[in-house]
Amino acid sequence: MNASHVKEEKRHLLELSAAERVRILHQDIWIDYPQSKIVLKMIKNLVQSPRQLLAPCLLICGEGGVGKTSIIRQLKAQSRNWEEKIIYIALNNNPHNLHFRDLLLSAMSVPTAGRGRSKKIFPDELVQWIVFQNIRAIVIDELHDALVTLRNEQLKFLSLIKGLSGEPWQLSIIGVGTALAKNALMHDTQLARRYFIHDIPRWSESESFRQFLASLEENLPLRLPSQLYSEEVVKFLLSNSNGVMDNVVKLIRYGAINAITSGKELITVEGMRAAMRNPWNF
Repeated sequence: MNASHVKEEKRHLLELSAAERVRILHQDIWIDYPQSKIVLKMIKNLVQSPRQLLAPCLLICGEGGVGKTSIIRQLKAQSRNWEEKIIYIALNNNPHNLHFRDLLLSAMSVPTAGRGRSKKIFPDELVQWIVFQNIRAIVIDELHDALVTLRNEQLKFLSLIKGLSGEPWQLSIIGVGTALAKNALMHDTQLARRYFIHDIPRWSESESFRQFLASLEENLPLRLPSQLYSEEVVKFLLSNSNGVMDNVVKLIRYGAINAITSGKELITVEGMRAAMRNPWNF
């Protein structure tokens, strides 16, 4: 069997049963692509720059499904061995409905008990803790979730993150969100000056999209080449996904499952159409 279309380290997967390969297809995989490389490089450069009186801040902006959270997941993996520490907060993962202040202190492993009567937003020792731990940035995923509130609560939150980027904290705020977050920042002149806004666009017909598809195909446990970068497949994917990363990956995943269960062993437009009608009927 010629397996040159699959990465060498993944060719052993082709020997597995159909059921085992379908199970593998349901697992998340990471594929580098131009937009992700740009974002990860920007964050690394920002975090590793010298401390400034007003820390530089960044907003990664894009609609749902374009790959923002996957990029942050990859950032977590890449930054583990950096000297500079990043704190991660996901505003959509707050089962106890904590205030942002308490979410932040919890993420920094700073106790919050017994501080209810204090008029200070943060404990005095937090500055020393930030310096000791070399904490340089806070990544706030789903930033827009903090802005779907009453205007008074929005202003409190925006004031808080504005303060964190200045003295004495000097923390870079890296927000990840939708256009709602961008619009909120743009309404505050001081915040707008501090933030560089980077938009993650949808996919379009381009060489970078074809390269992404080719890289993705190398990771699929299919015994025949699918040539996902072909003109027919590219046009089908873009027209049926609206260029949204999550939709593209789902079409390919379910097309690959169809390829295995049908015995064809390669993704076809017909197979993806069949999978679209009922992706779980395999």
